[in-house]
Amino acid sequence: MMVRLGIEELLSKRADLLYGKRVGLVANYAVTHAGFQPAKRILEESAGWRLSKLFGPEHGVKNCAQEGERVDTSVDEATGLPAISLYGPNKKPTPEMLEDLDVLVVDLHDIGCFEFLNNDGPGRPFIDLLAGGSQLREFIQQGRALAYLMESAEQLGAFNREVRQFEIYKN
Repeated sequence: MMVRLGIEELLSKRADLLYGKRVGLVANYAVTHAGFQPAKRILEESAGWRLSKLFGPEHGVKNCAQEGERVDTSVDEATGLPAISLYGPNKKPTPEMLEDLDVLVVDLHDIGCFEFLNNDGPGRPFIDLLAGGSQLREFIQQGRALAYLMESAEQLGAFNREVRQFEIYKN
């Protein structure tokens, strides 16, 4: 069985979701495709859309900050794009951060189970590249099944069923 990473699945099966769009990416350097190129580079070099902003979780877009260390919003040296910190005063993008984006791609590894729920904004497609689903029942916590690395995908699905504001695409 061949394992394909989230960014590869998106580009091979659903790149149509990105064409002509201004794209934001919630990821860090740990997110790569099979050739070990960072997801941000793959999205930046692809034709048909414009990677416009990067959003970095706890350890930053470059994934080099220590646990708990403050990460400031900056400019990504490799791309020249805004690298917006989601660790510090803002744990999720503000409406102002999202206003010039058409779609937000989230591809995160080893994120735990709480940080990234609802990192999107109303009316914007939210492409969730976390794999998994109800067939994964490896961890039980507080009386409900959790699949390691999958909690945000499952929570977003439940949230979407409640408020019906988001288009969520999962591979």
